[in-house]
Amino acid sequence: ANQDKLALEHFVKALNIATEVNGEYNKTVENLCEIIANIYLLDDKKKEAIEYLERLLKIKLQSKGELHLEVASAHSQLGTLYEDLGEYVKAVNHYGKSVSIRKYLNNDDNEAVASTYRSMGIIMLEKLRDNYGALENLEKALYIFKDIRGDDDCEVAQLYFKIGDAKIRLNNYKEAFDELIYALEI
Repeated sequence: ANQDKLALEHFVKALNIATEVNGEYNKTVENLCEIIANIYLLDDKKKEAIEYLERLLKIKLQSKGELHLEVASAHSQLGTLYEDLGEYVKAVNHYGKSVSIRKYLNNDDNEAVASTYRSMGIIMLEKLRDNYGALENLEKALYIFKDIRGDDDCEVAQLYFKIGDAKIRLNNYKEAFDELIYALEI
């Protein structure tokens, strides 16, 4: 534990020196921010990790531009951490940016995007009480997962249950019943 703390201190010192010598926006600072964030994540210090991941995101935005897969991945990772910390609006915001970038880059029909839609839908349904937003995102996730995995899949069944839940909350009982039946049949 002391060696980990010492290593972290050295990486932070190196980051400070690299920033002072070369400025904020360079590959060395980018790499050190990522290393420091990962050290904090290994120690389950998510708030501290977010500080360096937010900094890393700014560097990636500067060096790669807004419409890059690395920027989309950074937004997704921040979304996950904010979700874990119960900061659901920030989580949905970062997840949404990740999906938007992937859609623009025509990289939006894969499991990572489907999982992001699912995460946004569940947060909206269970935490933010945005039933319409939840339904929209859960249906997008379902469409992608069905396309990738087919109809006979556990993830697909779980999405039908969540969609049914959203439709119940929207007082659409007939459609909710149909969704729940689909889930049970899988």
